[in-house]
Amino acid sequence: MKLAWLAALWIALVACSKPAQDEPAAKRTETKPEPAAVPATAPANDPVLAAMMKFRDRACACKDEACLSAVRDDMNKFSNQQALNPTVSPLGDAHANAMTAVSKQLTDCIVKVMSQ
Repeated sequence: MKLAWLAALWIALVACSKPAQDEPAAKRTETKPEPAAVPATAPANDPVLAAMMKFRDRACACKDEACLSAVRDDMNKFSNQQALNPTVSPLGDAHANAMTAVSKQLTDCIVKVMSQ
């Protein structure tokens, strides 16, 4: 169950990121977004990034799997709402880098709690 949830989360997060098109695939996997790519607050025109930042903050505050389960449930609700009424997020490298960085931080927090 834990592994399936992490795999599903990782697939969803990777789908949201946009790799550079002019670099070979091997190099893309080695590059990491700059820490500065994550704004302190999400831009007003980017509710998806704002939601991801809230999920990240909640997951990073978790100390046990029950807490992560509540975050996962809320993420699923948000995802289902987005499927019914998609929100258009800004496009571009800055957005992709911010989403990638927030997604990685979220995943790192989940793995940390689940590995305890």
